[in-house]
Amino acid sequence: MIPVNSRAPAVAPAFQRPSWEPSRSGLQAVPRSPGLVVLAALAVYLVFRFSMLQDFIGYRFGLNTRYHYICIPILLLASAFGGRLVSVLRSSLGIWMIAFTFWIGACIPTSAWRGGSFAVFKNYVLNDFMIFVVLGCVACVLSAQKLAVYAMAVAMALFLLILVGTSVLSTAGARAMMDYGTYGNPNSVAALLLFLGAFLVCAMLLAKPIGVIRVAGLAILCAGTVFFFRSGSRGGLLALCITLAVVFLTLPLGKKAVAVLLLIVVVPVSVALLPKDKLLRYHTIFSGNSGSEVTGEDARMLDSAIGSTLLRELVFKESVAISFHNPIFGVGPGQFETYEANGAKAAGQRAIWLVTHNAYTQVSSEMGLVGFVFYMGVLITTGLSLRRIRKRLRGIPDMRPAYCIASCLLTAWISYCVFSVFDYVAYYQYVPLMAGLTVGLKTAVEGELASGAAPAAPAI
Repeated sequence: MIPVNSRAPAVAPAFQRPSWEPSRSGLQAVPRSPGLVVLAALAVYLVFRFSMLQDFIGYRFGLNTRYHYICIPILLLASAFGGRLVSVLRSSLGIWMIAFTFWIGACIPTSAWRGGSFAVFKNYVLNDFMIFVVLGCVACVLSAQKLAVYAMAVAMALFLLILVGTSVLSTAGARAMMDYGTYGNPNSVAALLLFLGAFLVCAMLLAKPIGVIRVAGLAILCAGTVFFFRSGSRGGLLALCITLAVVFLTLPLGKKAVAVLLLIVVVPVSVALLPKDKLLRYHTIFSGNSGSEVTGEDARMLDSAIGSTLLRELVFKESVAISFHNPIFGVGPGQFETYEANGAKAAGQRAIWLVTHNAYTQVSSEMGLVGFVFYMGVLITTGLSLRRIRKRLRGIPDMRPAYCIASCLLTAWISYCVFSVFDYVAYYQYVPLMAGLTVGLKTAVEGELASGAAPAAPAI
């Protein structure tokens, strides 16, 4: 296999156009790597965005790094003049992303609070949709894909350091969370750790068998596991179990045996090390109580956990009902709370002021069933594309890095699909990141296959 970097000039200019170099095999053109400045901007943007470093610096020191004012123009210019913008937007994922983004704006006129919905739309266009575009355009070669994976692994390390410095214990069962911002919610902390964990494992697999990256990665993974369980997130635990189960089913027989042996050792040790309050909280997943008599703080924690479950069930039923009462435009992006509060006030009842805690009913209630179709279109197309890429690359040794990246993205996709049942993350950066990397990976793989570096194959 000819390394991707060997096809790039020795010194890449700042804005090297990733023009399509003629393939030696005569099949199709092969993308060249973007310039070093573009790749550096991509790495910095991903690290800041997913580690929440900007929020931490602003919270702790009152400073605005304004990293996006530097990174975003570079990435947008590279996307606009790199020759791939049209093909990214015309791809199946691009069409679904455009439809979903457009529908966020289309729902503003009928929103329960138009100003709030416009803010959601503006933020999604300028930040999340932009992630999809720049990743699809810039991460079109394996070197850029690897860089993105390593940047996400670094983001997890920084996020853990920030958690060490800013995490507090919630009043409900001593659950670890940040004391500010978006991740002042234990469930969101667990979701981000689980999502980033897939990229960390991928970075370890891409690195040398014995090296600093694998040793550091193992330490970061252990620290992430500690904070994951300290969050006490039941949705996070279910997402972890389901993700691991799916990964286990895809392993070859020999590795399944190794995985079973690891589980026999790891599970009892993990259960033994978990604090009693976390075990009691996780037990409520399967029953409405702990199964034993508890008193004091444990009793209050259990009451809080059971009460949270009942309240979420109530909110879920209400969000489903709202979805069918407002099937076209919903109640407005980001306005479930406002709509529910207005309805409660009109009925002379007390508003609960809770979000849906479910990304699927978040979209269906706030953007109607039409928006839900667009959202599911993005998710399903991403999953199917990654599955096709993995299937095509299986058994090709020279394409192992691309296979690892596809597996990483598919694992992150599975974890997202599960934990979004328990969290309101539809407008977060998770889906655009996965969709953008998937589009870029498809192009990178097709370029490698067309170059003659791997056996010829039909288009993915």
